[in-house]
Amino acid sequence: MQFHDPKVELLKTHPGLGRLPDRKLARVAKWVDHVEFPEGTVIVREGSVTPEAFVIARGEVELTRQGRRVGLLDSGDLLGYHLLISQGSGIRAQATALTPVDAIVMPVRTLMGLMQEPGFARGVAIQLARRLSAAQHDALETVS
Repeated sequence: MQFHDPKVELLKTHPGLGRLPDRKLARVAKWVDHVEFPEGTVIVREGSVTPEAFVIARGEVELTRQGRRVGLLDSGDLLGYHLLISQGSGIRAQATALTPVDAIVMPVRTLMGLMQEPGFARGVAIQLARRLSAAQHDALETVS
């Protein structure tokens, strides 16, 4: 009889993690937790320091900086990219659940370990490139 871990299914929502074998995801699942945030919940506050990252499995999360909307996350997105650059640095945007959100919360150590997995690292790189492109587009529209 095989035990089914619901955290494995939630981890698969991230494009990079979905490519990993179930046995590897089962090992990762031991180091993460499933969390639920009701609509309107502030998941992280702008400027706060957190040692955790979140994989959004279901729902929408609004990112705001100084009260201005700067992004939207949904299924498969990673909240906590700043941890890849500078551990101990503050969150650059507040993250608020726009809808009920299911997420996987992982310590920075787990996130850094996952970066050694080519599939996960590629998924993160693609998401970062999309965010950068969107930010550049928004900056150009602001100037125009």
